[in-house]
Amino acid sequence: MVPHWIAGLAAGVLSALLFWSHASGSLLAWFLICLTPLPVFIAGLGWGAMSALIAALIAFLMLSSFESATAGLLYIMHFGLVPVWLSRQALLYRVETPAPLPAVHSYPSEAEDDDLPTEHADDLHHAPANVEWYQVGGLMGWTAIAGCLILLLTELSVILMGYEGLSIALKNTIMSILSDTTVLGPDGTWFGIPVEAERLALLGVALLPAILMASWSLLTLLHMWIAQEILQRFEHTLRPMPDFLDFGLPPYLLWLLLGGVILSFIPGETAFLGGALTLVLLVPYFLLGLSVIHAISRRWIDRAALRYSVLGLFYLILVIPGWLIVPIALLGIVENWAHIRRKMAMDMTV
Repeated sequence: MVPHWIAGLAAGVLSALLFWSHASGSLLAWFLICLTPLPVFIAGLGWGAMSALIAALIAFLMLSSFESATAGLLYIMHFGLVPVWLSRQALLYRVETPAPLPAVHSYPSEAEDDDLPTEHADDLHHAPANVEWYQVGGLMGWTAIAGCLILLLTELSVILMGYEGLSIALKNTIMSILSDTTVLGPDGTWFGIPVEAERLALLGVALLPAILMASWSLLTLLHMWIAQEILQRFEHTLRPMPDFLDFGLPPYLLWLLLGGVILSFIPGETAFLGGALTLVLLVPYFLLGLSVIHAISRRWIDRAALRYSVLGLFYLILVIPGWLIVPIALLGIVENWAHIRRKMAMDMTV
């Protein structure tokens, strides 16, 4: 078996090379950059969180030494620390001991499930059978929190650089790009289409950070799933594959979402930041809404081929226009109280 430190070293070198591909400036480089956290997840989920930490530190040292300190910091903030933490959380489990038989003069145990010791699996410590693993909803919650923290750290960094806020810095950047005659013609048109630079810059300020961080959250969870699939193919998993269609979200996420919505109504930089935070916090509820859609499809369509065809058409409509994203996220919020999937499962067993 490969030692965990060798796996971490190899994963760190590969992750750094993937991040390094941005220097080529090609379209393929953007795809390779998106794969940057995958080796760290493979090391973490296959050899333990310590292996993921070694991978992140090796990649950080390589990028800081051979490119720049800024590249190293960008890597560790966006692609390094989050996979380490999520791998650590994913390998947590609780051993549920059976309740003792009651004696004649004994009282029932007052220990609750939350009092059970929490342990973690790694390359040297494998979990026993029949344990309760860390829930998928908790991992989604941590991913959303990480996205919010990255946004807040970016805002703080921009302020420390002398700007009034991220929105101002982003608007200035977009305006400087649009002022280049290679992007817009001298007459202010793009391929013959008149473009108002000011309005386009404001639209980019409103949408770009939120969309980028929401996409980052989805890609992070996707890489985590791909890493687990790869490890299962090679029979090197430390935990079983969870059920991504049957999960719940922690209650604190809804309060964080409410806080983001409230911030979005405060004028100025706070509204910009609150809107971005709200969209990032909606990602777990969007995924919860998708799980409800899958539950409905299983309830209404018996034939697997027809069900997958309908779901394929649904995802095609979801991706191309994009307007279904918000209603599905709202469906996920409703699921917290309505428990649609649980009721459907009960109806199918009756």
